[in-house]
Amino acid sequence: MFESAEAGGARRVLRPEGLPDAPSAELAFTDDQIDVLNKRQRDLGVAAYLRVVAQDETAGVPQEVMLAFVRRARASGQELGIATEAGIKRWAYLLMMTDGKIENVPEARAYLARGDEAPDRQVAKLIGHTARALREGRTVPPLEGLSVRPLR
Repeated sequence: MFESAEAGGARRVLRPEGLPDAPSAELAFTDDQIDVLNKRQRDLGVAAYLRVVAQDETAGVPQEVMLAFVRRARASGQELGIATEAGIKRWAYLLMMTDGKIENVPEARAYLARGDEAPDRQVAKLIGHTARALREGRTVPPLEGLSVRPLR
């Protein structure tokens, strides 16, 4: 038995007949294996978040494609100093809503880096400013000229 978020929860694998008996010992993982599993779980969490907040954009997108996008968003966000999972989720959302273009907008990059607050908080503020501006029919200075899909 094992838990698989990708497969929708708990799963059971039946042992095929004819296999030799497995040695009776504890299952052991190396630190590297645990690190890989933890990273994948975090990436699955970001992908699940995106599927909730961007349902139309993620409908029908295969999980491996989503995970590749999340890895790209994580690398891009960490390069900008975004360190928390909440910050990475927000950054991935902004990347998705701008077709990845926001990471190349100098004003947006500068906005994330400026101020007394960490980039994680700045990305949250950027989403808030953007949502407010879109509701009011205007753009946010860091995003002027950048086409942004309506935020939900």
